[in-house]
Amino acid sequence: MAYAFCDIQMLRGAKDEYVIKELSLYSSQFDGSRGTTIFKPPYAETILSPEQRKRNSYITRHIHGLKWNNGTIPYEHLGDMIQELLRDYNRIYVKGVEKLRLLLRYAPPGVLVYNIERDGCPRLKTLPKLFVSFHGSEHSVFSTHNCAELNAKRMGLWYEFNRAQPKCKCHK
Repeated sequence: MAYAFCDIQMLRGAKDEYVIKELSLYSSQFDGSRGTTIFKPPYAETILSPEQRKRNSYITRHIHGLKWNNGTIPYEHLGDMIQELLRDYNRIYVKGVEKLRLLLRYAPPGVLVYNIERDGCPRLKTLPKLFVSFHGSEHSVFSTHNCAELNAKRMGLWYEFNRAQPKCKCHK
């Protein structure tokens, strides 16, 4: 069974909907990262209210570093891009209910989207940091911001490590 780990970084739109800015897949079965995509905004930032822009500015500064106008892929291609990225897998692991719901909207038929929190995956910020010499997304290598590519890999490494560990029956 082919599986991958997906993380998504988002902002909020004019109707308080989630707007996907960055999406990344990691699969140890296919030698690592399978794609990181940064999406252009679905509409002009001027459509957002001042309060919405302020909230997104906070998310940009303190969470992921991605601005509303960042991106290379037009937002209208979002569904097709997600289907293309997910089509080679039977199961996609995500962290969190919001990300689960978002991916379920776009997942191809037959692809199971699963919340890894159900397996006990801890908060991402508690997982070991990864050090990389090259990072292809719009984040700085030395950034403290969240990155979908690194988060997907951290989830995958956590899963592989915990799945491979024998269950000790000596501690009851």
